[in-house]
Amino acid sequence: MAVHLSDNSANITLAAGTLPAVIFDGSADFSIVFWFWHEADANTSSHIMRCGSAGNFEISVRHISEANTLRCRLHRGLDSNNVNVNCDFGGDLADGEWIVGIVSFDVSSSTLAVYARSESLNPSRVQDVDSFVNGGIDSYSGDWGFGDPYEGDTQPGVLMSWSLRTGEVLGWDDLDDIWASKRIDAPLNFPLSDGDSDYSETATANLGGVANLHRAAFYGTATRSGSEDVGLGDSIPTGAIDALEYFASGGDLLDTETMTVAGTITWVDPLDAAFGPYHEQQGPQRSSGPSATRVSASLPMLRQLAIDSPSEIVNVGVAGNSRVAGKNVADGRPEHFADGLQTIRSSSLTGVLCQPPLINSNNGERYGYNCGANGPYTDGGAGLADEGDNYNRFGINYWGESGSTVGSGRVIRIPAGGTYTARCEPSFGAIADASEAITTAYYLLKVPGAADLDWQPNHNTQQGGAGTDIETESTETMATSSTSHTVASAPTADSITISGDVTAQFTAGKAVTHDGTAGEGRVNVVAGSSFSTGTTTVTFAHDWDVAPTATDTVYVGDWSFVEISHAFSGSEGNWRGIRLTGDSGGGYDCILVAKSAVQPSTPGFRIGQFGKSGKGYDEQLAEQFSGALAALAQAVGFDVMIQTDGYQSSDPDSFGSFLDELQTTLPSLEALWLTGMAHGVASSGADLDSAGNSTFDAWNNWIMDNASAAGAAAVNITQDMGTWMEQLGRLRRADNLHAARAGNEAYMTLAMSAAASASTVVVGSAAGSSAACQTVLMAAAITGGVG
Repeated sequence: MAVHLSDNSANITLAAGTLPAVIFDGSADFSIVFWFWHEADANTSSHIMRCGSAGNFEISVRHISEANTLRCRLHRGLDSNNVNVNCDFGGDLADGEWIVGIVSFDVSSSTLAVYARSESLNPSRVQDVDSFVNGGIDSYSGDWGFGDPYEGDTQPGVLMSWSLRTGEVLGWDDLDDIWASKRIDAPLNFPLSDGDSDYSETATANLGGVANLHRAAFYGTATRSGSEDVGLGDSIPTGAIDALEYFASGGDLLDTETMTVAGTITWVDPLDAAFGPYHEQQGPQRSSGPSATRVSASLPMLRQLAIDSPSEIVNVGVAGNSRVAGKNVADGRPEHFADGLQTIRSSSLTGVLCQPPLINSNNGERYGYNCGANGPYTDGGAGLADEGDNYNRFGINYWGESGSTVGSGRVIRIPAGGTYTARCEPSFGAIADASEAITTAYYLLKVPGAADLDWQPNHNTQQGGAGTDIETESTETMATSSTSHTVASAPTADSITISGDVTAQFTAGKAVTHDGTAGEGRVNVVAGSSFSTGTTTVTFAHDWDVAPTATDTVYVGDWSFVEISHAFSGSEGNWRGIRLTGDSGGGYDCILVAKSAVQPSTPGFRIGQFGKSGKGYDEQLAEQFSGALAALAQAVGFDVMIQTDGYQSSDPDSFGSFLDELQTTLPSLEALWLTGMAHGVASSGADLDSAGNSTFDAWNNWIMDNASAAGAAAVNITQDMGTWMEQLGRLRRADNLHAARAGNEAYMTLAMSAAASASTVVVGSAAGSSAACQTVLMAAAITGGVG
């Protein structure tokens, strides 16, 4: 955490009673530790922090410009025990440098000591304030200020890693350890001298960013009054630490409701070069790891992306779990790796692809099909498939709950007469804009028994609303050729019986639908079939969501994805998309799986996500209908797949299994494998920063050791991202296991920089295979492994 107090009036004030009484009544040891970046200022008495109120009790740390030094002031204005002591830290204080300071009270001797060090302050200059008169501090429940809320004489600068530690008397050795560590989180990390990297269990509070769900603090944005994005972490729980209590929401907070923020205060990265080069990111200490941090491969499409120099349209996917597919929204934008890549390549975006078919407006702003202000237009019962619906096993994007939902989807069902319309925003990035031609596309599922789909180009002044249809309506046949049969007897959860030998029709990979719920077309995929004593038994890849019953009709045939697209000229100048309406001629609901958009005449990147919240690669492969991920990847036309950490319930070799699956339909697909960033969890689980964490090490090592054999480029950027405490302090985390926007952008910036050296082919040395939306209607005819 770091905030820049930009002027003399800037301050953060905590209400009376917020901090523990021991710093007012002298009943116990305490220490205050802070990092502060000192900015030039002409005031003669400018405060860094101030506790209490003038005239009663006050501890303050001030910059005294005429003496060019720091001063700790202890003031108690009660008649019986008046104390007014000033103690200079000593030495000349240069502008534009970091200071580490300690104010420490020893109850046994009633002594308040102050210590400071900076690049210009000699480390030997340490002074002790005289013992308090009558052995203690009279009780006073004052408020606390960072800066000065009373007189408007705040010392401009950057306040970072402020910590109040009760029950501890800190001295020069501790100060020396903090200074030598160069760590932004060092005030919380004692003791350092004996090599113990555990965070202290005696610290009481630390100033940090707060949000109700995910981080509300972003670089360059002003802090806000109240409990929105400034707060204090409460006392550390016994045992393992949830350090989010220091830097963000996630644990109990002290009384932030009565906190006020005044003046110009902005969130900043404490390692920003603008604040000097002193601090260093340390990175997690691993006990084992591969010798290489880069594995190179000849990948021309990846090379274009890595050096941000597109010579054609390059379709890029980012694969993983919730870190690429979650809908965590903060400050209007989703927080995931794909969005981070889109942001750092926004000047080269020529489209988006494989976006989830959202249904409402609570999913935040994003590139392309923006749902920040309005959700897509729906009518007549169109909406998300039920969470347990087997149609979700054909999907690949899942925003939100992971739970027990099947598959990787959450597809959209469009019943007879139902309408769904999503539109691409007028402009996104620096390339795609409203005055240019743009092609928007949907990817839908064809299965036996499906109803026809009516579709028509549509535009509007916003995402929502019915909009205006243009050109003529077209109809696409969504049912594949099939045969029908009657179920012979009561089926099991994953099998049916049919009279006669029909094994030739029920071969592995075929789709089967039935009328278990009128109009919905319950679906499954055949695993195998066998004939015995006049009856064919058909087994399925997964249990039915709603199983057929005896005498129900089932339909068997191929399944495939189809792309429906329209090329807009640019004259429409607003939100552009396609209206989909279920035909009333009979049949099962139509299924929308994903959507894309592209400015077809302009070289650039189309970036999308490919994964599911709460599911690792093994789970994604196991829960899909076999071949669905590969078939949709081919329909979308990925050129590059960036695989990020997808650890949940998966083994490291799932990285390879996932790529193998996609390359069954896209043999020339290029892959970049990224090691994970350090993550942390609460006291109930393991700290993934711990040296030698076997899971973390095993994944990173496997990725680097096996990339070459898979033909993938790989980069290890774990150290570059820092420890998760360092990420917290740099506003790079949304929560324990997910990066915030700044973290996603940093992760992808580091990845692209590393990939530039790992993708060895010069741009233009090999032709790409970019698949864009070239036609008004293109039947992909991609099946799940059958003819």
